[in-house]
Amino acid sequence: MDKRRLLAQLEKRASRRLMFQLYAVPYDHSRPFGIDNVGVYEWQVRFHNLGSDHAERLLMAANRVGKSRTGAAEVAIHLTGLYPSWWQGRRFDEPVHWWCGSDTNETSRDIVQAALLGPIGRFGTGWVPGDLLHGNPTARQAGIGNVVDAFIVKHASGGFSHCGLKTYEQGVKTWQGTSKHGIWDDEEPPMDIYSEGLTRLLDKKGIMLVTRTPLGGPTEVVQHFMTGGPGIAVVNASWDDAPHLDDTEKLRLAASYPEYERETRTKGAPLMGTGMVFPIPDDRIICDPFDLPKWFRRINGVDFGIDHPGAGAFCALDPT
Repeated sequence: MDKRRLLAQLEKRASRRLMFQLYAVPYDHSRPFGIDNVGVYEWQVRFHNLGSDHAERLLMAANRVGKSRTGAAEVAIHLTGLYPSWWQGRRFDEPVHWWCGSDTNETSRDIVQAALLGPIGRFGTGWVPGDLLHGNPTARQAGIGNVVDAFIVKHASGGFSHCGLKTYEQGVKTWQGTSKHGIWDDEEPPMDIYSEGLTRLLDKKGIMLVTRTPLGGPTEVVQHFMTGGPGIAVVNASWDDAPHLDDTEKLRLAASYPEYERETRTKGAPLMGTGMVFPIPDDRIICDPFDLPKWFRRINGVDFGIDHPGAGAFCALDPT
């Protein structure tokens, strides 16, 4: 075999082992990001390891930090049963059945499907190692081409795991039926679909993952996580937590965002409402608590709301 063919085979094999390359060891935060220093970030390790005793986890992250890759990585690890040495999260010792959800067929194909399987025409170069894909993924009639419906993965135990790709636009009825070991929702589903997904996990004591940038604000699903409760966890990741992002580009892009979106897109903080009344960052107007002197003028206000939650406000002004 000549060198060119050998190198081509090595390159192909390397491209089909993404999970082993990027998730084998934690990233060394004491060194600059580079080809000789890649690995799972601290916030990703925390997110995954919280799965040991949290059945519901939300990764509420800024744009481009790797939230979808994080969700895809965990799904691939469970489908294969190949847990990295640092893993302290939930483990399955048997083949598993998973569902992965997206907003539309387009986002399912272009984001979730691509993350798990790789680009169209190069299946096996995503987070699921190509050598462990069993047969060809099945497609569905979706009005657009190349939308994967399901695929099968060889599990370390010797059996086969199954993964189905679904969308929220299909409606809640398509999320009924069989039990699952896990569900990954990339971007937030409607509450009825989220609740139906939880029901699918009941008998197998399965796990629910949600990865999203909260541009929709404090929705029902976000409030469900933010109010907390047994077995519920939230992990936040901002641009500062993603060493692979270029500092110059971060400054340029942040300056281009409307001010009312900036905190959400760069820090993963929920966008409040459909936009701020005054486009002023909170840190410019927040101060440490202090006792109000008696001469401050005060006013109370309330908005009872009709198609949205009520809101109250208390204002004080120093007239001097």
